Amino acid sequence: MSNQCKAAVVVDLDGVLFDVSKRLELCLEEAGGKRGKAFWDCFQSDKYMHLDSPRPDAVEYVKKKKEEGLCVVIVTGRDAAGQGEYTIQQLQQYGIPYDHIVFRPSGDRRKAAVFKGEVLDELAKAGVKVVELIDDDPAVVEEAAKRGIRAVQF
Repeated sequence: MSNQCKAAVVVDLDGVLFDVSKRLELCLEEAGGKRGKAFWDCFQSDKYMHLDSPRPDAVEYVKKKKEEGLCVVIVTGRDAAGQGEYTIQQLQQYGIPYDHIVFRPSGDRRKAAVFKGEVLDELAKAGVKVVELIDDDPAVVEEAAKRGIRAVQF
């Protein structure tokens, strides 16, 4: 994390900056309608990421925050090994600004709220004041609120 980043907005990718409903649907179909290992192996690969589409309202909001001088920190449940390269391409393709991106470690099956809560704590220890978090998971929003962070469920 850059030392220049003193205040930040933390934002999620899937369900916030990107509509992933088509990828989700196809992976569920391949996994026989169950969200087990086969589903997650599919969803956390780049197999159907080409079907993800940006959510213009969220993208514009993040651009506005960047223009206001905040750092944009993306914290995602995406796996860097299977999705990292394609994720960076998506962000560049759609002109989504960011200063730092944190991927979920490979094999990490903890709940998103636990993983993202730890990232929020690490940012605080690094001297970054998170002024806002935007996520689609109510448990993640709750974790941010517990830390005194303005949290928006998208």
